[in-house]
Amino acid sequence: MIVPTLLSAVLCVSQQAAQTGSGKPPAGDPPDTHPPAVSGGTPTVTDAAEMSTPGWIELDPGVLKDLERDAFLGTPYTLKFTSTNNRVQYLLGSDGFVQRDSRTRGIGDTFPGVHYLFLTQDKHGFDVAGKFVLKVPTARTDLGGTARYDYNGYLLASRDFTKWGFHGDFNVGVSALSRQGDPGYDNQYMVSGSTTSPITGGRWQYTNELVYFSPLPGQDFQFTTMHGLSYAAHRYATYSAAIQMAIHGDIPKYQLLLAASFNLGHL
Repeated sequence: MIVPTLLSAVLCVSQQAAQTGSGKPPAGDPPDTHPPAVSGGTPTVTDAAEMSTPGWIELDPGVLKDLERDAFLGTPYTLKFTSTNNRVQYLLGSDGFVQRDSRTRGIGDTFPGVHYLFLTQDKHGFDVAGKFVLKVPTARTDLGGTARYDYNGYLLASRDFTKWGFHGDFNVGVSALSRQGDPGYDNQYMVSGSTTSPITGGRWQYTNELVYFSPLPGQDFQFTTMHGLSYAAHRYATYSAAIQMAIHGDIPKYQLLLAASFNLGHL
């Protein structure tokens, strides 16, 4: 499963004018009519437990490019919408356009999902959430598709460890992966963790990550690390770049990751 996280987007602003009892705008600064902060950042495998801004549609597009061994290119994206109670987030992701070589290209699989926040950091010390993602088989078999559904479940935990912004995200997950051309499913387990540190100035952040995927029949386990930077051009638009490196497993040694996050509009 390619993790869905650079495309252009139109930013739609929902404006509300604050009024006093006399019908006049309040004194002081004018009301803030900009979209709220996005939740996205560096394109990690590890997801944050906390939600995107309630009531807003967020788009997280990305680009994945193998830097050696093959010509793989992916353009995944995820749409997020969080309910007004800030507990339930609906997800719609896709592998987007996928190219495996000069002749093999097309649209990848689709990933609807739901994300539920069980505990919040202010009351319990960690944000804790669960996420379920279904793979809908929309990719051709020559692009790696299996023509069958996959099922993925995750437990997510996040915490701000310092007041100056050192943040950690931690995931465990299990997937039931369909086999291409064969009946049955293979179970794969995942454990990951990432930390994010702000860089002096407030707009830049550095993120690193470790990810483990358990072995599958005919495949050894995978262990990767990622190092990346993100830049907040606005609070409602961030851009990121990272290099993922394979520590173990029959996977490309280096992969370039690009990502962005935008608020598209308010519902």
